[in-house]
Amino acid sequence: MLIDFEAANRIALENYKSIYHYCFVKLKNRELAEDVTQNVFLFFQEKSPELTDDKIGNWLLSVACKKVKEEYRKLSKTKDNENPMPDENLPDPDSERFLEEIERSVEITEDEILSARDKILNRLTPKERALLKAVYEEHRKYSEIAERENISENAIRVQVLRLKSKIKAMAELAFLALLILFSRL
Repeated sequence: MLIDFEAANRIALENYKSIYHYCFVKLKNRELAEDVTQNVFLFFQEKSPELTDDKIGNWLLSVACKKVKEEYRKLSKTKDNENPMPDENLPDPDSERFLEEIERSVEITEDEILSARDKILNRLTPKERALLKAVYEEHRKYSEIAERENISENAIRVQVLRLKSKIKAMAELAFLALLILFSRL
């Protein structure tokens, strides 16, 4: 179902704080974070008639990520000597309080981290897990693995690169899910 005006306002109110905090953490500058957050929601207002209500939090976070990257590009192109980024010793008190509350309320144990790692590894095929073990636990050379598998060393390198990309994508998806969960607290 497409988003109507009232639903768009409700979504903006529900997500504004979490998008602002994401922007602030990335930019470490209150004014820039406010500007980028404002741009995210201006873009949202422009696109809201075309959007559906499901997964809107993911979409907003994705837009915020792109807007932050655009801001970094702008900052890197500025030629003047004035540094638009303030000293990191001047944190946003609201942001610090928010992050401290999350830190206190959500304690992650080493067992939970290992369990999350195991869940990701269990989503791999047995052949992929064996390759990871050979490269990262047994520290075997690519040439040795290639000889054992009767394929070229470059083929092993490509397999390892693809495997790393696959694991990274799974980890990023899990991290994004955590961000969305925290934004709804």
